[in-house]
Formats: sequence, C-alpha cells, structure tokens
Amino acid sequence: VVKAYVTEVMDQYMEQDGSLKKDIVMDDRTMTGLFLNEERSGGTFDKEFVMHMILNVVIAGRDTMGSALTSAMQCLCEHPEWQDKLHEEAMACSGGNKQDILTFDDVENASVAEAVLFET
Repeated sequence: VVKAYVTEVMDQYMEQDGSLKKDIVMDDRTMTGLFLNEERSGGTFDKEFVMHMILNVVIAGRDTMGSALTSAMQCLCEHPEWQDKLHEEAMACSGGNKQDILTFDDVENASVAEAVLFET
C-alpha cells in the first residue's frame, strides 16, 4: 500500500521517459526535493532508489511516532495530574467544543502537550 502511494506521488513529478517534469519546482529542504533536483543538475537519478529512500523515512517515522506515543500514554497513565493538564489545554485550544478537530494552528502554543511529548 505504501509503495503504491509513493509510486503515485513520484509519477506526478515524472515525465513518461523518467525525467523530472520541467515545470515542477522541488524544495531542497525536503529529502524528495534533494533527490529529484539532483537529476536536474546533471547528477545521477534512480527512481527506484528515491522510492526506497522515501519508504524508509515513512516506515521509520511510523515506528518512532508509535514508540513516542506509547511512552507518552504510559507516562500519562502513571501521572493522571498531567492528563488533567493536557485535557484542560486541549479544551482551551478547541474553545471548549469537544467535537472540534484541532489543527496545527490551534495547538501551535500548546506548551503542556509539547512538554509531555518532549519528556517521553
């Protein structure tokens, strides 16, 4: 499933002959951008290599995120007072509406959530 998704994304940036589309601007701050821009600058480019690199990052990100969240949940279970602080902050970010889905902008200054994640 993940490989199919990565292939679909890669195909959006590639011409039929395997070269990078000329009108695509890739951000050098991303790993994908660095690899795809390498092809433009005359360097070597291997679509399979880039796909495997992206898959490695996706899989590694999933594992580390899962581990971090597991640790955070364990710490919150052991320290219910922090559960309360985190809940209060979440409610404040949502304006008290339990049905709201929080966005990155909503939690930009969520210092309690940041502290919980950094400490786990």
